[in-house]
Amino acid sequence: MTLAALTLTGCSSAALSGGSDELAAKNPLVASASFEMHRESGCGCCVSWADYLRKHGAGVDIVVNENLESFRAGQGVTDDASSCHTALVDGYVVEGHVPVGAIERLLEVKPDAIGIAMPGMPAASPGMGGTEADWEQLEVMLINTDGSLTPWKF
Repeated sequence: MTLAALTLTGCSSAALSGGSDELAAKNPLVASASFEMHRESGCGCCVSWADYLRKHGAGVDIVVNENLESFRAGQGVTDDASSCHTALVDGYVVEGHVPVGAIERLLEVKPDAIGIAMPGMPAASPGMGGTEADWEQLEVMLINTDGSLTPWKF
């Protein structure tokens, strides 16, 4: 099996990436993190989500991965948790259009888990639409080590 990948490297500081110091200060763990986001070619909402992270100061490397389903399964992400992109950060998976508040909490608490997910492609989520205030109210799921999902409070 051949994995075709193209990596696009993003900036790692709010100032260089067009983000704001104010947004980075609200989520310092996200702002200091480096994400590796895997997506299939042609998906614009994935790039919009990466831009959203960059505005919060995060570094984001984008990997175009035409075998995303297999990659996702290799990370322990089940079909029930899947979305259009899979990001890796600090040993965790962030699946889909997850808001920074949920990621910040993940990096702070460091649960014994695979990661967090926003299954599907909710229309009013980061990279898809809606507002910052709406995004922080969305349901995010914790991907437990056995692949099961439980609500992630943030």
